[in-house]
Amino acid sequence: MPAYVFFLTNHLGEPFEAHELEFPDDQHAFNHAEILAARQYPVEIRLRGELIKQIPIGEWKAEDWLKPHLGPWPLT
Repeated sequence: MPAYVFFLTNHLGEPFEAHELEFPDDQHAFNHAEILAARQYPVEIRLRGELIKQIPIGEWKAEDWLKPHLGPWPLT
């Protein structure tokens, strides 16, 4: 089975945590990456050192209490 490497990335796109796991095919690896993305970090999936997929997190939205502290809303 191929070994996939999953990287969680921060807001600068820098990897800060990696997991290496074996899966029978890409689809099983992608399903696992979706679980990791639930931690609210983008996930990069690499196979043999090559990037095969990136899973972004959903669009960030400020909570109502934070909006007055960010300046004009919506931000442009």
